Amino acid sequence: MQSCLPFFDQSVEKASKGIGRTLGQAACLLLILTWMIGCAAPVFALSQARLRISGLQTSAFPNNAFQLDVADGAGKFVADLKPDELVIREDGQVLPAAGLLPQRRALQFSLAVNSAPGFAPGPGSAPLDGLREAMRAWIGGQAGQTGDFSLATNTGLQLIRGTSAQLVTRLAEYQPDFAKVQSNLFSLTTALDLALEQAGKNGQQPAILFATPPLGEAEAAGLSAETRRAAQAGVPVFVWLVVPDLNSDPASIPGFQELSGLAEQSGGLLALVSGAGGFPDLESWLGPLRQVYQVSDQSQSRSSGTHSLSVEIKRPGLELVSEQTLSFKLELGPPNPMFVNPPAQVALEWLRAEGQPEAALSPRSLPLQILVEFPDQIQRSLASARLYVNGQLAAENTSAPFDRFEWDLGGLSQSGQVKLRVEVVDSLGLSGSSIEVPVEVSVASRPSSSGLPNISSQGLLAVGAVVLAGAALALIVAGEQRLRARQQGKARLRARDPLTQPVPVGQDRPSRLRKPGTAMAWPRIERGQPAPARMLRLNELDGPPTGSPVLLARQEVTFGSDPHLVVVAVDEPSVHPLHARLTRSGEGSFVLSDEGSVAGTWVNFVKINGKGQPLHHGDLVHLGRAMFRFELSAAPPPQEFEVSLVDDSL
Repeated sequence: MQSCLPFFDQSVEKASKGIGRTLGQAACLLLILTWMIGCAAPVFALSQARLRISGLQTSAFPNNAFQLDVADGAGKFVADLKPDELVIREDGQVLPAAGLLPQRRALQFSLAVNSAPGFAPGPGSAPLDGLREAMRAWIGGQAGQTGDFSLATNTGLQLIRGTSAQLVTRLAEYQPDFAKVQSNLFSLTTALDLALEQAGKNGQQPAILFATPPLGEAEAAGLSAETRRAAQAGVPVFVWLVVPDLNSDPASIPGFQELSGLAEQSGGLLALVSGAGGFPDLESWLGPLRQVYQVSDQSQSRSSGTHSLSVEIKRPGLELVSEQTLSFKLELGPPNPMFVNPPAQVALEWLRAEGQPEAALSPRSLPLQILVEFPDQIQRSLASARLYVNGQLAAENTSAPFDRFEWDLGGLSQSGQVKLRVEVVDSLGLSGSSIEVPVEVSVASRPSSSGLPNISSQGLLAVGAVVLAGAALALIVAGEQRLRARQQGKARLRARDPLTQPVPVGQDRPSRLRKPGTAMAWPRIERGQPAPARMLRLNELDGPPTGSPVLLARQEVTFGSDPHLVVVAVDEPSVHPLHARLTRSGEGSFVLSDEGSVAGTWVNFVKINGKGQPLHHGDLVHLGRAMFRFELSAAPPPQEFEVSLVDDSL
């Protein structure tokens, strides 16, 4: 077009000067008509109205999104489309448009050049040079426009997704040998392959400009396959058909019918161009492709498989059906919930809150957290989450947050194992369940009202034996006191007769008997013998002993929290059912060993193992958090006796 303008200006100037103003105006009109006939590129398109959908995104399923390209009968972008003018059909079911937002997108532009002999320079014609100039002019006016550019020729791709400047450079460097090159569709096929490879990626709109001379019969016949591919993929193909004479009858141009079908069915346009000029304004063709709507909808698909999506436009004066039907494949699966760091053990102990008359098990509840994965890689929200304990519903979340529970421990009153399981339902109605997680529950024995420590049946027998031994010893002492009183009375009677007075006998100092009424130094439990050692329960600050002492009169004494397994039961959550074993050797020493407890056994704050640790008088012993002091019994004081001679003859 620019090549005709200088000629037009010069003709107007000569006509104005030579024949006057009136004749000049007539000459101008005549020259304008001549310019339009000689320079304008005839553009062929049966219908320029279009409705294309592309770029379907299902990563946020069920919130899907796609791009909508709609133009009126003049090929102009419909900029005032309203959501209620859209009819979205998914598998035939009508969906409302959740969003409709105008956007500008970049182009993925490919220039395909069929450099056949018809492109060779001729008298006053250089089609390839005209193509270079037209591309240079178009790209020069694209300041600020984004996208990528490719160049395909009969010998293959010369540029793959480069910049606009690189396209101009590669096209200038391309110098085909027209004496050897033959007409074919390789450049179009290669450009279409590249467009299909990137279709829908990065939000770009693919477009191909196919510059070719008239096609031979073989090429025209093979064009139908490329037409179907372009139409199915929604890749518009624009055609510049290079002919020697723009006034040629299109019906007489070889391949014109097939090329116009390619442009029409793919959504492009066709123009006749010549080497002397007449290349149309490419931006007027491609500009509407940069404008698009971003449409979002709420999918109602709830099953795996392939689903279809189409769009219709219904507005006054314009009713269109999308040229393509998009398909998307779903592989839906149930969610997969799991516990985050579930507890392996829960210890409940009896505590009395301030102001409460009775003790209660503590803690009353335990927080739990879950994590939900979606194996189908489609992230979605949850509708509910439920916590089960031993198969019974324990807690339910019907609103966010769904990943946190408060496990009520009020129903646990006995030691044992419980199983936790969580079940969730997502927004699609699909439910998933976790595996059952076992949790060991340890419930401390309820303390007695008398404040005495809880001991096992064996311990009660030992205490009973000690009490009986003490009672027997008390009876013996009382009988001895009565016997001494009777002997003293007889002695006073004999004192009246000098002959019956006792004669002192020299001997070693006798042992003194324990004074009547004084406390025993150590309890006696078997045959009057005292226990060789004992364990005193201390509080955490090593204060005074709490409760009754544990007498160590057996050859072996076991400690733990289970009264059925041990001799001495210790009321402390950290104590294992069978925690430690105390053994008395033949020499009288005591050795303490751990029985594989979790909290461990400690002597003087040093942890011991299963091999055992000898105990000494005053050692501090920890069974978990329960603290004791080991004490050896002191030897009883020597007894003293008074010996008197009594005359039995009186």
